[in-house]
Amino acid sequence: MSVSLSFLVPTKMVAPHPGVTWIRREQLLERLGSWPTTKLTTVIASAGFGKSTLVAQWLAHGERSTRPSVAPALRFVWLTLDEHDQDGVQVLAYLVAAIEQIAPQTLTTTTTLLLAAETPPLYVLVQALLVDLNALAFDLVIVLDDYHAITSEAVHQAVMYLLRHSPPHCRLVIRSRIDPPLQVARLRAEQQITEVRTADLRFSEAESRVLFDHLLGGSPDPTLVSTLHQQTEGWPIALQLAALSQVHAGPSERPTNAATQHIAEYLTDEVFACQPQALQQALLILAVPERFCVSVCAALIDAPDPLLNAESLLDQMRRANLFLIPLDHADRWYRFHHLFRDLLLRRLQLMVGRNGVRALQRRVAQWFAAENLCEEAVRFYLVADAEASAAELVEQQLIRETSFSGSNMRLDALLRLLPSAIIAQRPGLTLIGAHLAAVNLDLAALEAGLALTAAAQGALDDAERYAQSALQMANEIGGAFFRHQALGCAVRLALLRGDPAAAMHMAQQIAPDIHLGPSVWFETPRLSQAQAFIASGLEAHLNKADTILTACLSEVEALHNVRLLVRVLALQALLHEARGQRPTALIHLQRAVALAAPHMLVRALGDLGAALHPLIQKLSVPRSATAYLERVLALAAPALTDVHCATSVQLAGLPELLTRRELEILALLAERWSDKEIAERLVITPNTVRKHTSTIYDKLGIHSRREAVEAARALGMLSA
Repeated sequence: MSVSLSFLVPTKMVAPHPGVTWIRREQLLERLGSWPTTKLTTVIASAGFGKSTLVAQWLAHGERSTRPSVAPALRFVWLTLDEHDQDGVQVLAYLVAAIEQIAPQTLTTTTTLLLAAETPPLYVLVQALLVDLNALAFDLVIVLDDYHAITSEAVHQAVMYLLRHSPPHCRLVIRSRIDPPLQVARLRAEQQITEVRTADLRFSEAESRVLFDHLLGGSPDPTLVSTLHQQTEGWPIALQLAALSQVHAGPSERPTNAATQHIAEYLTDEVFACQPQALQQALLILAVPERFCVSVCAALIDAPDPLLNAESLLDQMRRANLFLIPLDHADRWYRFHHLFRDLLLRRLQLMVGRNGVRALQRRVAQWFAAENLCEEAVRFYLVADAEASAAELVEQQLIRETSFSGSNMRLDALLRLLPSAIIAQRPGLTLIGAHLAAVNLDLAALEAGLALTAAAQGALDDAERYAQSALQMANEIGGAFFRHQALGCAVRLALLRGDPAAAMHMAQQIAPDIHLGPSVWFETPRLSQAQAFIASGLEAHLNKADTILTACLSEVEALHNVRLLVRVLALQALLHEARGQRPTALIHLQRAVALAAPHMLVRALGDLGAALHPLIQKLSVPRSATAYLERVLALAAPALTDVHCATSVQLAGLPELLTRRELEILALLAERWSDKEIAERLVITPNTVRKHTSTIYDKLGIHSRREAVEAARALGMLSA
């Protein structure tokens, strides 16, 4: 049976015509040259990346630039394939007809065979075409467009045979969404193949500006173009749709709803709907994680052999160019183009509902957790509303990794993934957070959560619950640091409750070799242990306390830690008082006050409780320390006002403790510095100075600089 060449669709043999949205890809065209120089050129990318446009531009430019007087004429033929072109003879007939349009009566042998009463086998026709092509007097480029539509093995074999034996003046260009199943390894080795892929076809930001200029007229808003370029990741069709959506809308930081809808419709029709059902299901599920690999795929997709099935699915996605973006050179990790992922997630939620999506998110979280990729696991637990699992994972991870010798900002960032409300519900996380804040010198964070903070606020019941939970967690962990922190906390709470026996029981469990370290912790286990020994009053315990304090004094002096040094000296004062050595006790306490008063280290002495009050009342201190000692006494015994000092001030209505920065600013205010001068001196902004000044006014209960200075001097915060 012969082939009728008159029933071939003419438009399938016509190259695309230039349009207003065509942007000359100068860098790509320069890279490709004026004409194909290798046997095969492949342009392979996902839908909407301008593959046909690039090839048409390239070949049209090369054809126009040909000078017959210098070289033979250069010509090209274009054949657009579709899903109906699975018959090798029909495809060959189309190819012959396309060549006959530009060079009539040149393929006589092949044409005669096609029109014969009985069409010969396909391989005979291909051989005949090769004979005719060899006789052409011009260079010819054959473009096979939309080659991804071909599924026929016969057609693939015919094209491969044609490519392998084509004459030197014939070139083949294949434009496809997927890699054609052709054997091109040898061509690569011989450098006879030119490959253009998705990454090459992404628009640069400069090309995006040109596109917007063409579509919108005039110079587009650079911010708008930059934003849309980033959101579309240089995907040409999405940029075009986003630009068109701006024609009847004002500037926006994101594509309009209309553009988003148009992009979704394009992806649905041109990409998603074209895939087999099983692959569609896999695409929807793999849109849940932001990135995925074979193992993630195997964990999410139910199959008899999960790993083998996952490898097969990912291979299909790679070959189908389904907006899959590799994230490493090993091709292990991938992600979807975020516009494609957005479409898949919307379709997934419509299919399985919010609960179904949450279930998948939890499975993703479990996989990341098992692989020790904690941050991603936590994020997925949280979006899946599995807050308890997220908190437990963070707690376990921090327990394993926390280093107590210095700061660890990565661990701090891990803790910050959790909402503060979740952290507040878990004493273990609260304690860890306080430690991280301490080693990172984040003093603001230390104000929250610990049992000692609750005790300082007078909430002994809350403090007791925190202490018990912390001790329970420390016992479960088994680490020395947390255990001794919890024990030291329990010792101090027992002393506050007036239970020296319980304090002694906890104190005896604290190991003697726990070093102080460069820490700003409010709990120091060895010092709490010494305090419990002193409270017992037994000589053996007092000797132990003496040994501890002597060692600690040497350490803190080397560390230059004023807060710890004040506490050690105060405890030494209590130790000598317990031994009946009051003069020596007052000497130690006098030194402690001299160090603490300038920095207003109220809790360093105040946390030792009423045991220190008799000694304080016997001190004779300068006026500058009066306010400080009254604050110390007011912590535990606000009724005590009989302080034997050079000047006595009423305790009622004392201002809230000023911070070190506020004291610095207050001193400069007393010297009549301006906000600008203070800002330059302290390397802060004038606005920050004004904020601190306002806070000082609030704390002192005054309304002007003059009143602030007078009040501070009256309270002993400033010298006269």
